[in-house]
Amino acid sequence: MTSKQLLESSRYLLKEVWKMSFIILPVIIIHMGFDGMDLVNEVFLGSLSLESMTAGVLAQALCACLIAVPLGMSGAQETLVSQAYGVENRRLMRAVLLRSIIITLFLFFPIIIVCCLSKFIFQVIQHDMNVANMASKYVWVMIPGLFPFVICKILSSYMISQDRLLIPCLVSITNIVMTVTLNLLFSSVGHDAIGYLGTATSSSITRVFSLLMLCCSLLLVNAGPDQHGDSFIQQCKGTIKEAFDLKGIKEHIKLAIPSAVVVCVDHWSLESLTYILTEFGEEYVSAHSVVVSITLIAYGIPDGVATATTSNIGCAIGSRQPKRAKWLCWISIVISFVLTLASAGLIFGLREPIICIMVQNKNVEYIIERVMPVVFVYQIQDGVQLVLNGILLGLGKQFWSSIIIVIGYCIVGLPIGSVLAFTLDLKILGYWIGLCLGLFAICHVIVLYLMAHVDWDWECDKAQKRIAELDHVNSIKSTLPPLKTEKSVP
Repeated sequence: MTSKQLLESSRYLLKEVWKMSFIILPVIIIHMGFDGMDLVNEVFLGSLSLESMTAGVLAQALCACLIAVPLGMSGAQETLVSQAYGVENRRLMRAVLLRSIIITLFLFFPIIIVCCLSKFIFQVIQHDMNVANMASKYVWVMIPGLFPFVICKILSSYMISQDRLLIPCLVSITNIVMTVTLNLLFSSVGHDAIGYLGTATSSSITRVFSLLMLCCSLLLVNAGPDQHGDSFIQQCKGTIKEAFDLKGIKEHIKLAIPSAVVVCVDHWSLESLTYILTEFGEEYVSAHSVVVSITLIAYGIPDGVATATTSNIGCAIGSRQPKRAKWLCWISIVISFVLTLASAGLIFGLREPIICIMVQNKNVEYIIERVMPVVFVYQIQDGVQLVLNGILLGLGKQFWSSIIIVIGYCIVGLPIGSVLAFTLDLKILGYWIGLCLGLFAICHVIVLYLMAHVDWDWECDKAQKRIAELDHVNSIKSTLPPLKTEKSVP
């Protein structure tokens, strides 16, 4: 490579890093705002009795496991919307969004049934019947906010795919402010009156309010005619027709199921430990919950980078820019590693005051302190793994992502963790070591897969073919704008 080519490559790299930075920052805020509500609730639960905290933790873990399914299924939307945005096919984007919402609605029927049976579930896994009954009541209060929360995430993802970041960013900030305010309000009137259910009540109210804000914002933004001159009513009619197209549903499900596997295995691997650790007592359950909440502080950063990566790579693939997509792939990995290392290092350095804020029990504090060095390593690997899966999501390779995740967690991580926890009596520490080993395997396999098997030009052709097969714009005699052509990329 000549010095001139090296200079051009450096300029292009800096330009892409600069552009990615402006997208990543608001997306991180969006994710931390929506996911940070559970962290706020953990802080307020930590100020109550160990029994109340354990009940709240068990209930939140069950709800997180249940909504992981519709959240994972929405991964198909991220792929299809970002690639359709690359070819500026807004009708298809709206159809994919509506299809995703309809699928979520159907998934919530069994979720509500499981929530109604939560009392029996907790009685099976929890030896203390009082804690089981308290956890069941907590779930009932959480139910009204579960569907709005998932739809908020779907709508936010839809807007992020189009670089419409201001509205979801403002809504996510409002989430945190409102959750803290409501928790403080319920605390001020006395927990004797509202009890530990105050945190669940604040979450449900905030999530319903957030959905109303996002829906109103979307209606206002899309109230006018679209690029083809169709009115809002005409847009809705065309969207409904395409959303129920059998070919579109088949392609959506084909991408959605492995996406759900990825998210479910990732979430369930952590949340299932909440129930497994009941064998060691309430202190270990509370300690694990606090550790998971601490990881959530930094989780929003790589999660935001991953979402931005999926959107940008999907758009680049859809607009036939293979070289740019390849650059974005490796840029995103580096950015995620640097940001996660910095945030995880900061949290590890401030672990003592953070633990003191979240926990009032000395035994629980000791257990958490013992696990934190392993959690530091876990956070770094998890940050890289999120972005790597975001890359595969943008490419529409959810199937391979799901296979790698299942092997990493279910064949490597959890079995090794179980041996360390029970056989070597490391308990919670053993499980976190197992999770680290599982993530280590996942990261290396995905990197090798990207280096050896991804043909970026072929991926562009595949995306174009997918969008063309799902495109019903031509069938109603409308024309699409010309496709973008890739500029010279070093």
